[in-house]
Amino acid sequence: MKKQYLIICLLIIPIFVFSQSQPKDVSKKKGFHLFKSNTTIGRNERKKPFQNAKRKTKFMYPEWSFDAGMGNSNSFTDVGGKKWEGRDFFTDVQMKTTKLDYALLIEYRRVARMGYVFSMHYTRFSGFDAYSPNTSRYARNNSFTNTIFEFGFKHKVYLLKNIYRNGWNYQEPLQYYAYYGLCSFVNNPVLHDPTGRYEPQKSYSKLQLSIPIGIGIFYTFENHLRIGYDFSWRKTFTDYLDGFTTKFSDRKDSYSFSTITIGYALSKNQYKKRSNDNRKPFKLKVF
Repeated sequence: MKKQYLIICLLIIPIFVFSQSQPKDVSKKKGFHLFKSNTTIGRNERKKPFQNAKRKTKFMYPEWSFDAGMGNSNSFTDVGGKKWEGRDFFTDVQMKTTKLDYALLIEYRRVARMGYVFSMHYTRFSGFDAYSPNTSRYARNNSFTNTIFEFGFKHKVYLLKNIYRNGWNYQEPLQYYAYYGLCSFVNNPVLHDPTGRYEPQKSYSKLQLSIPIGIGIFYTFENHLRIGYDFSWRKTFTDYLDGFTTKFSDRKDSYSFSTITIGYALSKNQYKKRSNDNRKPFKLKVF
């Protein structure tokens, strides 16, 4: 009899152990909370580690940013340069005459792809024929200095589009951009030849125009601080940036800036959800 009771117990116990009184309520399953809000995302919608939303800058538009920068400046003129006659763009840069550039930038960004910048630059250009290995320049032995105050307006085009996921917009902390615009600058070139100060035969205005073309990159931290790098070239409409011209020079003078910037962004520190959005939620498989 004891063996029979033992067999019956062995058959009944597994039934109670593996049985389920009622099915689990899937709707009550705890979801993955994003940004401590009421939004829940299923397991198949979670982001990969490198797409962690906490690393996305939380600034929305409109956005104001204020930046200060310092870098170097170079001019491309008839005086100075390397082994070429006249001016040959960046291949003719005279590194010994590189000067410091100081900049202030104010940007208004209304939408993700467009920005509008007011800029101010101060620098001092110089060039020396004595530093040039070219025979005709070296023999000419002219030199110049020119102090520049530049004020400009630029139109930025951002190359990276912001991320849209589950009805929310995220701004990437790393941003790339290109720009163009119009600048005016006040300059006062002082030219010297081997006999002393040289007065040009043709008069020219100290106020000139230039067209800036540039590219840049910046990274915005969660505390609104921003650091970046900006490189630009200016096409001018004068051949007297050095106070000198020759009949062999058929191109205008130009100059460039290479600037490291540090700034601060002002915008709403919150995520913005689109209204009346009918797009399907973003789903990302987790491997």
